[in-house]
Amino acid sequence: MQNHPRLTRNATGETLLLWTEGSMWGKGGELVSQTFSGTGAPLGKLQRKPLSTWNYGACATLADGRFVLLY
Repeated sequence: MQNHPRLTRNATGETLLLWTEGSMWGKGGELVSQTFSGTGAPLGKLQRKPLSTWNYGACATLADGRFVLLY
């Protein structure tokens, strides 16, 4: 199940979308992210990171247009 979606966009129109999968009450899961072009096409593969219990991710765009994931 996908939960806790977050997204951010940079000045060139690229979007970073992240969400959790497999997490539930008292159970961790995975933080999953995907970057999309300004036209909505996926850029690269899904990125997956283990996520400990009671955590979820956040994302932001830096001034130079790069994305940062916090978890």
